[in-house]
Amino acid sequence: MTNILNKIGVFSPIRRHFDNKLQKIRDGIVNNISSGQLNFILELVLNAMSILFFISSEYRKNIKGFNGKIALKTEDGGVHATAVFRRGRIIPRQVLEVEKTALKDSNVTILFKDSRSMADFLLAENPDILTGILENKLSFSGNMNYILRFVYLVRHIPVFLGIQNALN
Repeated sequence: MTNILNKIGVFSPIRRHFDNKLQKIRDGIVNNISSGQLNFILELVLNAMSILFFISSEYRKNIKGFNGKIALKTEDGGVHATAVFRRGRIIPRQVLEVEKTALKDSNVTILFKDSRSMADFLLAENPDILTGILENKLSFSGNMNYILRFVYLVRHIPVFLGIQNALN
């Protein structure tokens, strides 16, 4: 987390703002995992991704020119959100916006068996969509290329937040 943030000046109010936000996200994920309440992991991970896109041109280059909506939800409907990748309106670069619902007009929808399966996938060191499908932990509808791009991006989040062993 600090490698990317080190590019922002030490005394910068922007740096402090992102440090605080990311620390809250990290604490939220760890607390959700330790309490067994995994319903907020998805939103926290997507918010971490959104911040990472904002502050890191290196991370942002992975979605250059990418516009799409990836909906994620659990079978029971208890957890749902959509990652919307698009060009920013105010800042003219690629951004990730988090919608708190699974949008019906998404390019792909990933349906997880339960919140545990979702957390395991999102916080895995190397998330594997095919293993998830074969183990009946997830299914999807839509364009698999969107999922593969999302998997590539999400795999950096546990390392970025320093929680790579959180589920173990």
